[in-house]
Amino acid sequence: DFNFDNLAAAAANIRVAPKPFTIEQARIWLDDMVPPPKDGRAWGSVASQAVHLRLIRKTGQFAPAVSSHGSLKPTYVAG
Repeated sequence: DFNFDNLAAAAANIRVAPKPFTIEQARIWLDDMVPPPKDGRAWGSVASQAVHLRLIRKTGQFAPAVSSHGSLKPTYVAG
């Protein structure tokens, strides 16, 4: 189970992030503030929760992700 306690605090870092960004990019910026989930595939749940909390929102655009062999992933901006 992922602990979401630091997610709201980490949103301050997202507000100064380049826009738009992928969750893969946000993972790098937030590494010290938001510990990774036990299973690396669970970042989708983290992103969904951040959207639900209105910390970030989807742009409707996509960008390639290095971790997924260039597969297109949704991009986000601060909520």
